[in-house]
Amino acid sequence: MLPFQGAGYYTAAGEAKREAVNTWIRTSGAFDGVIDFDAVMRDPADPLRLDPAYDSGDHLHPNDAGYQAMADAINLQMLLPLSRSARALAAWITGDVPPPGMTALSPGRFGALPDDAPLRRGLWQYAHYYDPATA
Repeated sequence: MLPFQGAGYYTAAGEAKREAVNTWIRTSGAFDGVIDFDAVMRDPADPLRLDPAYDSGDHLHPNDAGYQAMADAINLQMLLPLSRSARALAAWITGDVPPPGMTALSPGRFGALPDDAPLRRGLWQYAHYYDPATA
C-alpha cells in the first residue's frame, strides 16, 4: 500500500494499518512474489508521503511518472511460467515431493539433507528467478 500522508483522510491509525499490512505482505510468505510499490513510491526524505515526483497532487494517487515507476519496478521474469524441470524443483523445495533419489520420511516432510534449509532457499530463488529462455 502506498504512503498517503497529506491526503484528506490520513490518520495515524490509518498509517499504522498501512504499515502492518505492508509488513505482512513483505514477510508472510503468503505470496509467490512481492513487488514493493511502497518502497518505489515513497519520498526518501519523508517515507510517510508519496515522492513529490510521483504525486498527482492529492497525496494519494500517483501521476503518470509514478505509474511508470511502478511499471518499471516489475520484474517480468516473475510473471513467466516455470519450465517443467523448474516446477519439479519448486515442488521439491516446498516439500510436495521428495528430491530425486530420496524417499519420504513422513507425510509432507522429506529428510534429504541435514540442515537443508539454506539449500532449499537457494534453489527456491533459482526456480523463481531463473531465465526460462536458457532452461
